[in-house]
Amino acid sequence: MIRHIPGHGRALVDSHLELPVVSIDLKTLLETDFKVFQQLGAMKLAMTAHVVFTAIDDEVLVTLSKKAIDFIKRDRDITFNGLIITDALDIKALRGGIGEMTQKASTSGCDILLYCRADLKGVKVVLQHGHGLKYHIIERVKSFNCFC
Repeated sequence: MIRHIPGHGRALVDSHLELPVVSIDLKTLLETDFKVFQQLGAMKLAMTAHVVFTAIDDEVLVTLSKKAIDFIKRDRDITFNGLIITDALDIKALRGGIGEMTQKASTSGCDILLYCRADLKGVKVVLQHGHGLKYHIIERVKSFNCFC
């Protein structure tokens, strides 16, 4: 699994505590930070970065940004073809309720939504607001051959 696409290298703060914002131009990011991902497009699973890359989406962090998820999946320099799992939707880089965060991550194009709290009420909210595991996602996870 790739962690955390498209990178945390230039983040100056810990996304577990606050939201990192990286304001570097796209050309530089593609030549440096994102370069490693150009060779990992065939990996099966990648976890998103809770980072705002202003060159991709100047308002929304990667996990919640349709622009950013589309960039990861379709940009000719990255073209990640595997499943995209969110980083934990319950850490402090994200602002708002878990229902809102789940809805935004679902809409952005993330395939699997990660909620890490042992909180039954929160789990129910995630299940109500998430897209659910679609058949094609379940089949792809089965194909990983690591859940015997």
